[in-house]
Amino acid sequence: MNPHTYTQDEVYDFTTRELKLKCIEKCKAKGIKSSWVQSCSNGQRMDYLISGVTPDESKTTPPENPPAAHPASTSPNKTPSAIQNGSIEDMIVKHLENKLESKVQTSMKIMQDQVATELEQAQDSLRPQSIEIKGKPTIHLEDDKIRHPAFEDVFEALFYKKNVCLVGHAGTGKSTLVKQVWDVLANTEDLQASTTFQYIGCSAGLSEAQLLGKMDAHGKYHTGLVVDKFENGGLNLWDEADAMDGNAGLIRNAMLDGQGYIAVPNRTENPIAWKHDKYYDASCMNTFGDGQDFTYSGRGQQDSATLDRLGDTTIFVDYDKGLELALIGEEDKKWADMLWELRENAQKEHLHERIISTRRFADAQIWAKAGKSRKWYLDRITVAWTEEEKDKVALNSLKQVYRG
Repeated sequence: MNPHTYTQDEVYDFTTRELKLKCIEKCKAKGIKSSWVQSCSNGQRMDYLISGVTPDESKTTPPENPPAAHPASTSPNKTPSAIQNGSIEDMIVKHLENKLESKVQTSMKIMQDQVATELEQAQDSLRPQSIEIKGKPTIHLEDDKIRHPAFEDVFEALFYKKNVCLVGHAGTGKSTLVKQVWDVLANTEDLQASTTFQYIGCSAGLSEAQLLGKMDAHGKYHTGLVVDKFENGGLNLWDEADAMDGNAGLIRNAMLDGQGYIAVPNRTENPIAWKHDKYYDASCMNTFGDGQDFTYSGRGQQDSATLDRLGDTTIFVDYDKGLELALIGEEDKKWADMLWELRENAQKEHLHERIISTRRFADAQIWAKAGKSRKWYLDRITVAWTEEEKDKVALNSLKQVYRG
């Protein structure tokens, strides 16, 4: 399969999520790893979609289908040997860099204007919602809980397909979002939300016996984590699903497909569990299941058959500024401005392992009400950072700007 090559105009219109997805698709088409996609800049993602060259290859590999050299495009000062040594390619790369820089600057200005508008609309977006489901009555959310904008997308995926996979950075509220959706969805299915919700913390040590159950020395079977909800109805939430061993993840294949049963070998008197009509399955991951990267080193590559079953219900969950402002409170907006700027500075410097998650905004609200200063909070949340990292994000300057 020939991977698609994008034009400059096409990639400039892509969002960050779209850039990631397009890069991963192109990597799969070329048969190369895509773990680098999660930890690079948008400029590098754009370069890859245009040229087909990954950041690691960019210094040594020419772009896909480079334009043929034309005599009119060759500077009179360049000798034929200089052209053979790659000068034309250098000119092409430089031209692309200049075009990208201009586009990025324009995009940043547009984004800054949009942020101001979004903050004004934040309270409206967090008001009680109504969800209309085909063939079902409208579901009114009359409580005052703060919900992520992806709430309705997650609800629809679980309602129609009975599975969902949330992918996003740490602290975007993925597992909380699943629980909030289940609290509403369970009521529509006449299920008690608190007793039909099973949380499964995934890691490389998660075993088949833990998932499907085991038999003790007296011959008594002990139910596994996934069996009860699968055959009696409810939701299994696989948190950090991209961290578990790929072989353990294969157990999910039968749970997600249409065959309707799984083997429970240690339950000798009844070795098959039949899927309940009201079984639901949710995953939360930091990567798209293609293995570890510089930010999330504890992740493993997941089986493609499992990921394929989640292909149309995989939802990217990003940080939401409206939600973060609501968490911290309008009266403490300076705290939010400070954290947004710290996050932006860290991203610009490619400090991807230094995450300023939505959790930091909820924490800030607590410390603000406890009487702590913004300077104190900056020192607290960067205590593990190196001096070089603090200099890169201009931490001392932030303390001056947001003192008090």
